[in-house]
Amino acid sequence: MNPAPNQTQPIMSSNEGLPKNDTISEARVASTTESKPAKKKSVKKHILSWVISFCVGAALVYFLDYQAIIDIFTSLSYQPSTEMAQTIENIELTKKGTRIVRASKAELQNADDFNRNCPAVTAETSVLGCYDDWHIYVYDITNEELDGIKEAVLAHELLHAYWHREKPYTKEKLEPILRRVYETHEGQLKEHMKTYSEENFVDELHSIIGVELKPSELPQDLRDHYSKVFKNHDKIHSYFEAYNGKFVSLQNEMNEQLNKINSMRAQIDSLTESYRKKSEKLTSDIDAFNRRASDGYYADRDSFNADRAALVARQAALNEEYQKLSKLVDEANEIVKQYNQNVARSSELYGSINSNFKKEEDITKQ
Repeated sequence: MNPAPNQTQPIMSSNEGLPKNDTISEARVASTTESKPAKKKSVKKHILSWVISFCVGAALVYFLDYQAIIDIFTSLSYQPSTEMAQTIENIELTKKGTRIVRASKAELQNADDFNRNCPAVTAETSVLGCYDDWHIYVYDITNEELDGIKEAVLAHELLHAYWHREKPYTKEKLEPILRRVYETHEGQLKEHMKTYSEENFVDELHSIIGVELKPSELPQDLRDHYSKVFKNHDKIHSYFEAYNGKFVSLQNEMNEQLNKINSMRAQIDSLTESYRKKSEKLTSDIDAFNRRASDGYYADRDSFNADRAALVARQAALNEEYQKLSKLVDEANEIVKQYNQNVARSSELYGSINSNFKKEEDITKQ
C-alpha cells in the first residue's frame, strides 16, 4: 500500500526544527567563545593589583625605614645589665638612639670576653669598645678616677651603629661635611685618625667628631644629624672631657716636668763644667803658691798674705758656686722623682683602660 503523499509532510515538517537546534548549538558555542577574553582580563587585573601592592608596600618600607622596623623587634628581647641600663640612661638618648642601642644589644664585658669580641691589633693598643656584627661591646673599666669613660665609649659605638644604618644618600651628603670638620681640627684628630684605613675613615670620623668635639664647633647640618640620637649632645662631650681631661692634664704636667728636667740638666752640665775648670785652675794655682812659698819666693809677709787671700777668696767663691750647683741638682732630682711618679700613674691609668694589660701580681701567678 502506497503511502499517501500527504503523509510525508509531517516528517519533513519535523525536520524543519533541525536548523533551530543548530542555531541554539551555535549560539552556545558562540557564547562560550566570547567568555574567554573576560578570564584573561581578570588575570591581568589580578597581576597588576599584586604588582601595585608590592610597589606600594616596598615604598612604604623604604620610606618608613625597614631597619627601624627590624630594630624595634630585635630590641624587644634586649635585657641590659643594671650598670649598662644606667649607662644608657646617663647619655640621654632620643627614641631613635634608644632603639638603636637596644637593637645593638649593648653589653659591658670583662677583659676576657671583651678581647674575644674586640681583639686589639697589639697588646699595647687600648681598645675601649667596638661595634661588630650589629652588636655594641664596651670594656667594663672599673677605675673610678675615669668617671664618664663608659658613657663616652657607649656614645662613640652607638654612632657607629647609627652610621651603619644610614642610607647611602645621607652618607654621601654628610661625608664632605665631616671631612671639612676634620681639616679644621686636624691637629687635634690626626694622631687618632692616622691608624684608620680609607675604607673605615669616615665611619670612625663620624663617631670621633660626634663625641670628642664640642657641638658648638660643628656646622648646623651635623648638629641636626647628631640630635636625632642624642637629646643632650653637650652632655656627651662632657663625658669625654671628664675622663680624657685626666690623661691630657697628666700628660701636660709630664711634658712640663720633662722640659724643666732637660733645661735644668743642660744648666747643671754647663755649671758643672765651669766648676770643674775653675776647681782645676784653683788647685793648680794653690799648688804653685805652695811651691813658691816653700821655695822662699815671698820676700815679705804682705805679698804672701795678698796672694794667699786671693786664693782663699777664689776658693770661697768656688764653694758658693758648688752649693748653688748642689741645690740645683737637688731641685732637678725632685722634679725627676715627681716625673717618675707621674709616669707610674700614667701607666696605671692606661693599664686600667687596656683589656690586654696584666698587673705584675697577675703575671707572677701564671
